[in-house]
Amino acid sequence: MKGTEGEYYEMKVEKNIYGKNDGTLVDLYIEKIQTLKMDNKIKTAMIYETSYNKLKEVYKTEINLSSVSPEFVAKFYDTTKGTLRNNTISIFLKNLRHICNMALSKGN
Repeated sequence: MKGTEGEYYEMKVEKNIYGKNDGTLVDLYIEKIQTLKMDNKIKTAMIYETSYNKLKEVYKTEINLSSVSPEFVAKFYDTTKGTLRNNTISIFLKNLRHICNMALSKGN
């Protein structure tokens, strides 16, 4: 086995997300929010909605899966660090990571 688990994950992300144009984050966020609401996890669904709205506010365009990269995350962090607390930014990025993992598991 070559490399570390982190390196394997990076290769998997690059192979499955970077450069692909077959989906948008909005589709995955909506799916996740609807699932949470059906499971009666209303507050968690609200947090996912808020995090997605903040992503839309920062990027002001439709966000394709292909645009999610380390630079994408860094821009989001740099843009929000003056207006949001670190804990809030961390929660929003955790949600984004979960959405990206959903995309990986679905093969998007």
